[in-house]
Amino acid sequence: MGERHRERAGMLVTALEEVDPSELREYAEKFADGLIDAICSRGSADIIGEYAMLLPVRVLARLYGFPDEAGPALVTALNDMIDGRERALAGQTHVFTSMTELVAARKKEPAEDVASRMLADPSGFTEEEIVQDLMVMMAAGHQPTADWMGNSLHLMLTDSRFAASLFGGRNSVAEAMNEVLWEDTPTQNVAARWASRDTQLGGRRIRAGDMLLLGLQGANSDPQVRTDGSALTGGNGAHFSFGHGEHRCPFPAQEIAEVIARTGIEVVLDRLPDLDLAVPAASLTRRPSPWLRGLSELPVTFTPTPALGGTLA
Repeated sequence: MGERHRERAGMLVTALEEVDPSELREYAEKFADGLIDAICSRGSADIIGEYAMLLPVRVLARLYGFPDEAGPALVTALNDMIDGRERALAGQTHVFTSMTELVAARKKEPAEDVASRMLADPSGFTEEEIVQDLMVMMAAGHQPTADWMGNSLHLMLTDSRFAASLFGGRNSVAEAMNEVLWEDTPTQNVAARWASRDTQLGGRRIRAGDMLLLGLQGANSDPQVRTDGSALTGGNGAHFSFGHGEHRCPFPAQEIAEVIARTGIEVVLDRLPDLDLAVPAASLTRRPSPWLRGLSELPVTFTPTPALGGTLA
């Protein structure tokens, strides 16, 4: 890890560390309630496509400095970009243009947001570098967090150990989220490095030029770690779901993701207390991705309830 990379990582950590936890939860609750308002009177919904895939980017956009009215278009663009189909390039263009305009605006008029703090960093990174970092942070913070929510709700709806949480209890929400990071982690594999020379690693021969993949879920399931096949849930956070070492997900980013995901789950359980699967669990499918693990959809039913009447731009 070069010195410039360390400075860049330090800039990101500093900018994210100053996010106020109470404001973060307030934003997450506001946007979560607005999304639930849009579906609560129907009695059924796809909690992935109509909720989990819409929440993290709205919160992150607010933290970075975007006005709330820019949120819906960023949600669509980022999901199009991640989807990788015919609208992917248009989505990427919109995200890039929006980030460029945000950084230019904050250069002229700083505010209390992540973009302004990155621009104020004394390391002297260019506006172009900051735009790229903001794009990477938004993409990396959105989809895995959405999948963390979806996978946790899936676990709670299909595992009797978490039934109490679905009917008024909240103590096991954190336990379910932690178990997902061990057993069903959103980030499965990460493209890592290319070997600069022939070598041996873990008893395997690696040739110069071979690309190495980090198998985070594989590390979580390593039989040398899980010698008794235990679930290792509860308070055990020794999983590799956020990576490890100098290139791991920065700790402030982990905290932000946890607050967004947990708040999103708690709002669902508070607003739709009799949530239940609308289809057999065996019929649920995963998105076809070698990198991220998440459900294509999670159809649910619930007793229709009135909206709270808040606004969601």
